[in-house]
Amino acid sequence: MSSIHRYHPRNDALTEEYFSKEKPNHAKFLKNYLVNRCNDTCDDSECINYHADDFPRRQLVMISEGRWNYTAKMCMNVSSCKLGNRCRYCHSQKEFLYHPLVYKLSKCRFSSNESGICSKWGIFCVNYHGEEDSREILPKETLDLTRYKTEQCKIRNCDGVYCFNYHSLSERRRNPNEFMYSSKPCVNIYKGGVFQSLENCPKKDRCGFSHSKTEMQYHRDVYRSKDCKSTSCSHPYCSFNHIENSQISFQEIKKSDEEEKKASENLELGSRKEANESTETMETKQSFEDKQVDESSGDLKEESSNNFLCKNCKEEEIEWVFECGGATCTKCLAKDCSKCKRAHIHRLGS
Repeated sequence: MSSIHRYHPRNDALTEEYFSKEKPNHAKFLKNYLVNRCNDTCDDSECINYHADDFPRRQLVMISEGRWNYTAKMCMNVSSCKLGNRCRYCHSQKEFLYHPLVYKLSKCRFSSNESGICSKWGIFCVNYHGEEDSREILPKETLDLTRYKTEQCKIRNCDGVYCFNYHSLSERRRNPNEFMYSSKPCVNIYKGGVFQSLENCPKKDRCGFSHSKTEMQYHRDVYRSKDCKSTSCSHPYCSFNHIENSQISFQEIKKSDEEEKKASENLELGSRKEANESTETMETKQSFEDKQVDESSGDLKEESSNNFLCKNCKEEEIEWVFECGGATCTKCLAKDCSKCKRAHIHRLGS
């Protein structure tokens, strides 16, 4: 048995089931490329086994649904990694490029020949040429939130990051069917952006708030409510939303963006139109008020000029004022006063 399988529980049924859904040529490279040693006399230019000058590639082993023995990320200590085949990260460029989360998912920038094979790398090209040569990442397992990280793992030296059970209290979750708690962190434990000891909370498991980062991220209220920021996420139980898990297609997203942009332009156009109409209305109102003022001024001017006319004839201007306060012109001076209705002896000059 390969040394790989001593560190990871082998699941032949899941592995074979996964590769059976792949196209035959894709499955061949994903399963066997640079995995087995070839004899030193091989002169086959299309041989997929590794030779003396090649770095062997670890065989891909599916531990559980959507979970591989190593993920599609490069190890930070390739030359001096003490974990060897137990390491969960890629130890060579070939392990990364021929991983199910990378292989044939991007379009090749080089042209292809009449047979659809890459003109640069031939049959070993890790990018696809045409739709028939492309792959899709198979759907990940639907996570059971009532069980994930709610029970303690009993396997020694378990691959804790991908294990379904918890290995320390810092990643433990309370079963949401047994305990009622919010996705907000407990103020007694969460301080300075870090979850501290559970002992700091007097209510322990009876507390109505989250006691770990795992409880927050995998809470029913927030689970997969936000998009994952990683461009190459390989976590089989990622708590964030991925485009392959989303029910909204790229076309719908693009259409939504276009509609939002159009709505924004219409709103801006409407605001401009409303502003122009408001300006015109204010100008019209101002003009109307100015006209009213002008007309009112004319009326006041006319009324003011009428006050200086004789009250008797209403034609000549006032020249004389009587003791009673009445006033008259020279023409009507002999007539009775329009105010007291009698003739005046004493007259005051105007």
